[in-house]
Amino acid sequence: MPIEAILPAVAWAIPLILFCAPAELMMLASSVLLHEGGHLLGFAITHEPPPTPAAVAAGLILTPKRPLPYRHELLIALLGPLANLCAAAIFLGLARAPGALATLGAIHLLSALANLIPLPKTDGSRILFDILALLLPLRIAEGICRAVSGITFCALLFLTLFLLLIPGSLAPFLLLGMLVLRAVSLSPPGP
Repeated sequence: MPIEAILPAVAWAIPLILFCAPAELMMLASSVLLHEGGHLLGFAITHEPPPTPAAVAAGLILTPKRPLPYRHELLIALLGPLANLCAAAIFLGLARAPGALATLGAIHLLSALANLIPLPKTDGSRILFDILALLLPLRIAEGICRAVSGITFCALLFLTLFLLLIPGSLAPFLLLGMLVLRAVSLSPPGP
């Protein structure tokens, strides 16, 4: 695996290892695996060849072996967050009090919501682009998606900078993560 793929994952992993208990790390890993399992289900439903997995700044990415029709991409992108939303509903429904089930449900819910934010290289950006590409000419869809992604990134960056004013917050790690995500999204795609 090339170093460009490993560094962003390490940048996200360091704060997690420092501030999360082993049980929380296992819950987060289950969330990532279920999310990617949702995408794999999408590949199976659309009869597309199995994708190639790779580590990126925010976790894992499944890269198709060939360009996919926008309808297939849309379904595949939706199934990852949908898997997390279903798991969140189940775990939060089973949780009677704060505890492991409630934490697991919250992690799945946050994973789904974070993946639906239209930032570059996220499911939210892919979903937005695929919907626009089905409705509008490709150049217009690309322009709208790029604008929405840029506005979303700026809003999250300013929110993170505001959180830096709160003593004891994890905002410095969020800021580092945002900058790594931006650097990775600006880098040329790999082979």
